[in-house]
Amino acid sequence: MSISVSHRLAGILAAVTSLGACVPAGRQPMRPAPPPLTVTTVAPAPRPSAPARPSTRPQPAADLLNAVQALGASFKGQVGITVRDIDEGWVVAWDGDTRRPQQSVSKLWVAIAVMDAVDRGQISLSDRVTLTRADLTLFHQPIRALIGADGYTTTIDELLRGAMTRSDNTCNDVLLWRVGGPAAINRMLDAKGVEGVTFGPGERVLQAKTAGLEWRPEWAGAGAFSRRARR
Repeated sequence: MSISVSHRLAGILAAVTSLGACVPAGRQPMRPAPPPLTVTTVAPAPRPSAPARPSTRPQPAADLLNAVQALGASFKGQVGITVRDIDEGWVVAWDGDTRRPQQSVSKLWVAIAVMDAVDRGQISLSDRVTLTRADLTLFHQPIRALIGADGYTTTIDELLRGAMTRSDNTCNDVLLWRVGGPAAINRMLDAKGVEGVTFGPGERVLQAKTAGLEWRPEWAGAGAFSRRARR
C-alpha cells in the first residue's frame, strides 16, 4: 500500500468521527469490557502483472495498531473500527465482527437497485416524481427547501444525484420505495452475492430508532422530531 501510516491514521480518525456523529453515544450502553484488538491476514486480490510476493505476509505497523487500540478503548460509546490493506492483505479491527447501522453507506445499495431497475426497463432516469411534505424524512434533506404547498416535481435522475452527492435522506427514501422498499434491496443484495449486509427499514424508522424513538408521521420535516429527540 503506497500511503503512509500517518495517512492511514488520519483515515481512521475521520471514520471514527463519522461514527460518533451518526450514532448518539448517550443513548447506547457501554460494553462491560473492551474487546481485544485483532489482526488477521487475508490473501490479497491476484494481479496478473504483480511480482511474486515473499512467503511471509506483511503485518501492519505498530503505530497503526496502537492508534486503533487507543481509539477503540477511549471512545465514549459503541464503536467498531476495521482497517484493511487491500495490497498487503492484513486487517486490523477493534470489535470488528459486531454488526452496526450502515447509516448513509446504505444509500449505495439503493442506488444500485435503482440502476438495476433502469437496466431492466422498469423505470427510467427521466421519470418524473412529485414530492410532497409527507415525503420528508429526518435530519439532512436539502430537497426540503424546494417542497412547497403544491409539492415539488423532479426526476429519478435528480433524486439519485441528491442522494449520492448530497446524502439527502428524503431523496434516498423516495427512491427506496420507488424500487420496492427494503425487501427489494435485500433481494438485490442476495442476488449479487453481497454477504453479511442487510437493509431496512427505511430512513424514517431507522433514524427515529437511532434516537430511541418510534417514527410518527407528524415528525416529517425534522423540526418536530428534533425537538422530541432532545427531551
